[in-house]
Amino acid sequence: NFLGIALLQVVVSFIGWVQTALTYAYLPELTSDETLLNDYTKSFTMASFSSMVVYLGIIIGALELAGYGDDDLLTNKVAMAVAFCSNALLLTYAWGYLFDNRGRMHELPADKSLWAAGFVQLYNTATHIAKNYTALKWFYLSIAMSDAAIQALITISITYKTDQLQFTSQENGISAGCTLLGSVPGAVVANLVTKATDPITSSQASVILLLLTTASFSIFLTGPEQQVETY
Repeated sequence: NFLGIALLQVVVSFIGWVQTALTYAYLPELTSDETLLNDYTKSFTMASFSSMVVYLGIIIGALELAGYGDDDLLTNKVAMAVAFCSNALLLTYAWGYLFDNRGRMHELPADKSLWAAGFVQLYNTATHIAKNYTALKWFYLSIAMSDAAIQALITISITYKTDQLQFTSQENGISAGCTLLGSVPGAVVANLVTKATDPITSSQASVILLLLTTASFSIFLTGPEQQVETY
């Protein structure tokens, strides 16, 4: 079962990131004003993380009230079931009814496959950037590496809290909720820093803060009975 679950997790993560990328791709079409676009991005980030906090609160609160807060297996099953039903309903409504029809930007050659066209275009764009825009090339590489590190950190932190700090599923959920809740004011601060400086400086500051907080986590949180310090 482990292999099957792992493969399904890869598929789910891939679909989730595709959906997120498509959503962000629509933001520049809303306005050409950089300041307004920055505000839209901030609002989208705040709404996204706030909804995650609400989701965690509902799952943890409902199971606790029902007396199953310590049942890790049931917690995971309920969480996945609620996530599936919510996504099936909300994504269908959002992509099916809220977004207007959008014309295609490129003509698909007769001898090309639609499944491969996106990857070919991505390769051509990446090659063009690598050859002609050195600064942009390194910026994208930095973003790719930092985002991959953040995703790996999420998985590692859950494993660390479960094995090293002896957290239950409920405590892991509360910890994740605290992290997501902190992302809301973080989006506001990032917006202010971007306006005061520039997007690159804001990105650099966020990566440095992530390094410092991660190092502090590993230094000061070393054993059980440190729930309060973790939160």
